[in-house]
Amino acid sequence: EDDTVVVVLADHGEGFREHGKFLHSQLYQEQLHVPLIVGYPPLFPAAQRIDVPVQTLDLMPTLLDLLGLPAAPGAQGRSLLPLLRGEATEGQEAVFSSDWWGHALREGDWKLIDDRWRKKRELYDLRADPFEQRNRLQDQPERAAELQARLDAWADANQRRHELEAHASGEALQPRAPDA
Repeated sequence: EDDTVVVVLADHGEGFREHGKFLHSQLYQEQLHVPLIVGYPPLFPAAQRIDVPVQTLDLMPTLLDLLGLPAAPGAQGRSLLPLLRGEATEGQEAVFSSDWWGHALREGDWKLIDDRWRKKRELYDLRADPFEQRNRLQDQPERAAELQARLDAWADANQRRHELEAHASGEALQPRAPDA
């Protein structure tokens, strides 16, 4: 027990007509909100719940940090050890997600979905509307524009990273259409 880290997580949830159809995307909360349980008694003797959104890609940097090893070069994600230790959470509030349909950004209680396949944008106040049923895009245009700018910058950086990785590995970039 004293030298074993136990991690339990899911890769994604499922959509069961919450947004009009059965979904297997990574944009809405029913697909994104999944369990992540980390157990390591020497550092975390008591159970605690952390309400800051995190990402599954944060797991590798967290485990490396826990082992005292440096992050892998070019790795995405961040170590969650500061959160698990109860330290300050500044800079931890933005969570980006992406799938073949589009991109999403959650920052604090606000979430912007840019569904590029359907050419539709959605803005939700997750505190007031946790099931993402009331699109606030029309009554919050400034907030939507601010989040869209951050989301576009993230998507551009991700695309550049993907192109560099493909070039380095000798792969040809093959755009893939979303599954129907």
